[in-house]
Amino acid sequence: MLTYTRRNTKKVAESFVIAFLLLLVVHIFFELSYVSGESMAPTFENGDILLVKKWAAPKNGDIVTAYIEESDYVVVKRVIGMEGDRILITLHAMYRNGELLQEFTDGKEDDNKVYEMIVPDGYVFLMGDNWEHSLDSRSFGCIPTEAVRGVVLKR
Repeated sequence: MLTYTRRNTKKVAESFVIAFLLLLVVHIFFELSYVSGESMAPTFENGDILLVKKWAAPKNGDIVTAYIEESDYVVVKRVIGMEGDRILITLHAMYRNGELLQEFTDGKEDDNKVYEMIVPDGYVFLMGDNWEHSLDSRSFGCIPTEAVRGVVLKR
């Protein structure tokens, strides 16, 4: 009976070590993030939990989490422009390098602001999908690529 107990104890210990190593690997490469607010609606809603792959290189169209140092908070936004991209946002449309990305049908006619810039080297331009209710690169500017914490994999 003593041999049986030692075998079981060894198997339990091995199981705990494997579980610990698995959790460690998951913690190193992934994180959970929470959506707060309506800036990514309808893609994500307030309170959604997101699985984020850390250290993934973002590309245009990816949804990322990023740390905004000036405000000391993490945002969930879509990458609209990478370094060297020319971004143009008018009342009715958004363009990247002259290519139409999205048309806006519910813009305020009294808002004639035009936002135009070339994304600097080492930076990304982020914008919420709910563009009318999003604090994004139009307000806090482009952010350094290293401020991107990860790419959202799924809700």
